Amino acid sequence: MIKKVSINIVHKSIRLFAVYISCAALILCMLTAPAHADDDTPILPTAIALDAKGVVYMANHDSGQIDCVWADGSRTPLAQGLDRPSAIAVDRLRTVFVGTLSGEVWAITPSGERTLAAKGLPAVLALTIDRDGTPLIACHGGTLVRLAKHSE
Repeated sequence: MIKKVSINIVHKSIRLFAVYISCAALILCMLTAPAHADDDTPILPTAIALDAKGVVYMANHDSGQIDCVWADGSRTPLAQGLDRPSAIAVDRLRTVFVGTLSGEVWAITPSGERTLAAKGLPAVLALTIDRDGTPLIACHGGTLVRLAKHSE
């Protein structure tokens, strides 16, 4: 019984640490980001996610762009032209799931290939990946959606 309690404490500590890292990454992105992109679009992250390799994925609601922020602080675009991205999550294979206020969820591979994973939902407010690799989507109005398992 003691081992199980210890393991639960470790898992909670790891999750809490991940939250701290995500918050620190968001602050870092906001502090190091230029005020505007080249086309004068404000760069304000609306959602961030962190993958297992330490890459931060940042969604920009105004520009519709998803950026990768690397450990050295450099930034590269992963996807552009999304309709008001509002939530983001990354699975073990580094597939980035992006939810939008228009009720779409996109799956974006590390190479930038996009697939529409869900549409016709209420506005997507939050995304996460469960321990089995399945995306969970929280939508406006309290709707919770579990996507069909994608192949890993």
